[in-house]
Amino acid sequence: MGFIAGVGVGGSGRAGRTAVVCRLNWGRCVRAGAAGAMLGFALAAGGPAGVVSADINNDIVREAAELVKRNSLNIAGIDLDAVLLQSTKDQPKERDEAYATIRRMMKSLEDKYARFLTPEDFNKLAKYDITGLGLLLSSDQLGRFIVASTPRPDTSAAQESVRRGDVVEAIAGIPSSHLTPASALEMLQGEEGSSVTLLLKTADQPAREVTLVRKSTVENPVKYKMKEVNGKRVGYIRMKEFNAASNLGVRDAIQELEKEKPDYYALDLRSNLGGVVEGALDVAGLFMDSNVPAIKVTDKTGHQSTLFAKEVGKHDLIREPMVVITDKYSASASEVLLSALRENCRAVSVGQTTYGKGVIQGVFGLSDGSAVVLTVAKYLTPKGNEINGMGISPDIAMRQPGRLFDARLDSIDFEEVSGLLKACTPVR
Repeated sequence: MGFIAGVGVGGSGRAGRTAVVCRLNWGRCVRAGAAGAMLGFALAAGGPAGVVSADINNDIVREAAELVKRNSLNIAGIDLDAVLLQSTKDQPKERDEAYATIRRMMKSLEDKYARFLTPEDFNKLAKYDITGLGLLLSSDQLGRFIVASTPRPDTSAAQESVRRGDVVEAIAGIPSSHLTPASALEMLQGEEGSSVTLLLKTADQPAREVTLVRKSTVENPVKYKMKEVNGKRVGYIRMKEFNAASNLGVRDAIQELEKEKPDYYALDLRSNLGGVVEGALDVAGLFMDSNVPAIKVTDKTGHQSTLFAKEVGKHDLIREPMVVITDKYSASASEVLLSALRENCRAVSVGQTTYGKGVIQGVFGLSDGSAVVLTVAKYLTPKGNEINGMGISPDIAMRQPGRLFDARLDSIDFEEVSGLLKACTPVR
């Protein structure tokens, strides 16, 4: 069993920032994220690295090398041992030299999504922290929940002196041995300003209780309005990214739009590069049942697991027909949400073929506050279709205005949308 609660961040370049908060219980786990960023659950092999030595410059290089060895999917098929041996030969005297060594290490992986983050860049990922705690957890081979990397500065975990290597023995009074990764994640999440108590054990020291306060400064990425389209009332929801506020933003939008009794919904994901994959699963749960596959994830060992949409109350589930509008910059978590809704016959895709980002990154903090981004897994659609490098072609191809403008809905034949949904064959 394994998972990580932490940040997942994605690609360099224009498209593909997403992360996964995993609901998995994998045999030997990798750290997860998916082309973007998050602080929640992801996957990891084994436990964290050992105690930091006095020589921090050499140590952070070794930490990075160990994380690569344990977690990299190695999509280029290179000789990892040779790369890591070469990378750790140098003895950097200055921090800049250590950072340069790690950057060369990342480049040697021949993976365009693998990269090094300075402490400043790592801190920018706070908006993807779905727990608001700054906590990165993994499970070791014994099934224990472990703090897998040094908490980011200015987070509650850092302020309470949570250390890399601490064992989480209980969450909110419930022994960790009684929790699955999914249930633990649910317990770590909560309202802004609320708190959760953890029982931690550091090496040979007595266990201690720490109370962590959830903190978030995330902008709501959702805008919405009701539109009249050829005699139909369409609830239009535009989401620019998947961050820690996405799910609540969409919920609020739906609550307001439902008051006006829409006939259809239009979810606009144009130029949405992704973000928190857990956010995609949360949003999917507002529109589809939670007992059907939303995404399939394959780790470095070849083990495949299925993730499901987050369950919501039956009275909250939206049943109106819908379209999802995409363009060539709709990536990663956007593609996760689109494929979940489309292949479960809840939505018709309209617009352009999506970007095609189907590999998963995890972000691993180092002891000085910097981090490395590694590709750790890949995902497929619920029906097992490949996304990476291919994208998802629309059911109805259609040009749309630039991302600064609302999507044009008057050119969509919503009667055709209803017909396509009725003829759809869902995931079995």
